Amino acid sequence: MNDRPWMEAVEMQFAARRVALKLTTDAYKRQLADSLVGRLEGMRDFLRVADPYAWSDEPIQAAWQASQSMPDDTRLSESAFPEHACWWWWFNTPLPVRGAPMDGGPVGDQGLVRGLLLAYSQHPLPSTDPAAPPALIVSPFGFLDRSRSPFMLPTGWHWKLTESIGQISSAWQDSRDATLVREVSRFIAAATVWLQQRIMTTRNGPVERHRRRQLGREHKIELTSDVKIIELRRYESADHPSSDLSSPIEYTCRWVVNGHWRFQACGPDHADRKLTYILPYVKGPANKPLKVPTQTVYLVDR
Repeated sequence: MNDRPWMEAVEMQFAARRVALKLTTDAYKRQLADSLVGRLEGMRDFLRVADPYAWSDEPIQAAWQASQSMPDDTRLSESAFPEHACWWWWFNTPLPVRGAPMDGGPVGDQGLVRGLLLAYSQHPLPSTDPAAPPALIVSPFGFLDRSRSPFMLPTGWHWKLTESIGQISSAWQDSRDATLVREVSRFIAAATVWLQQRIMTTRNGPVERHRRRQLGREHKIELTSDVKIIELRRYESADHPSSDLSSPIEYTCRWVVNGHWRFQACGPDHADRKLTYILPYVKGPANKPLKVPTQTVYLVDR
């Protein structure tokens, strides 16, 4: 069990950047496609400035379970991201979805998604259509082969504000890539909404001073002194009065109540009904462990 997940998050961020730098150099030497070189250069630059976030186990499990009920017509929420947001999400335990294999395929937990690089801009890049809507660039990372350096998985995508989860996943002809895109996009949608609603919260994890200076010199950047650690918000349960005919229920765990659709009253005198999606939420005593159902691991194999 990693007792300092915030340090691993920042170490893996710059380990990934070193890999991207090496791959960019190799791509130039081998005269590979301009699109691949451009993607590698973009990842290198994004990793240099991304704000690091360390995900502890409970919010990973809770957000993943909640994401499974996220409808396919869900779209990215523009309010979830600042104008030029660039985030590095590193997971203490991997997301239960596997990236496409490379160099002989993943072994054991190799290839599972361990990190996400998210870069969002309200303004399209100069090389794109000037009228293009804002988009989130999603790049999953994992450990491939026997390396312990995070490697950018081959499947990455641009999620435009106008596109739903179903639309961006259906654009992939390979059903195995479509599964990865759909599952990770659902997780992103659930996680960003939960962070907005403060179902999840953040606290600071201090980066060691000497290591911060070393990384700063190596990558020519001034590193932040803290990494955001994402955790489930702890709720204080109100005591319910008991009667002679009933006694309070003593729960032994916390659990995630699945999201569902509801016709919500709205309009003058609440006479109208609007179909609304009620998001999942965590229920149970704050001092009890979180219980989640057995997870399914999706293998994306070529």
